[in-house]
Amino acid sequence: MKKKDSRRYHDIINLPHHTSCVHPRMSALERAAQFSPFSALTGYEDAIKQSEQFVDERTDISEDDAEELQKNVEQVVKHISEHPKVKLTWFSQEMCTYLTLKERVDKIDECKRFILMKGGTKIPFDDLYALALEYEHNEE
Repeated sequence: MKKKDSRRYHDIINLPHHTSCVHPRMSALERAAQFSPFSALTGYEDAIKQSEQFVDERTDISEDDAEELQKNVEQVVKHISEHPKVKLTWFSQEMCTYLTLKERVDKIDECKRFILMKGGTKIPFDDLYALALEYEHNEE
């Protein structure tokens, strides 16, 4: 059977190797590079490492801070028709970090337990860390 296989190519086995007139011959290193592994998700590993650096652990607030937070929320509810400007800090579940925002409150939904800011940011009560009314100073 081996003789039969070698006879199948006897007409081309001794022909010279084809050399392209259009493309220059590649070095062994260039040819090897075609078969080296590549990353379909270029930069993915770097992005994962970078995102790991910004992850905060959520901390519980003290009872005193929770009471103060509740009082401040009640003050905002009292003045909601004025859309008071507040500074609040909350834990973002999506980003796993604390965020702080100074903005006017659009509405507070006490049943669904969230604060909606004028810019559209929706902050669940359970994620609130701090809230303070920002009083505007009128200069005359």
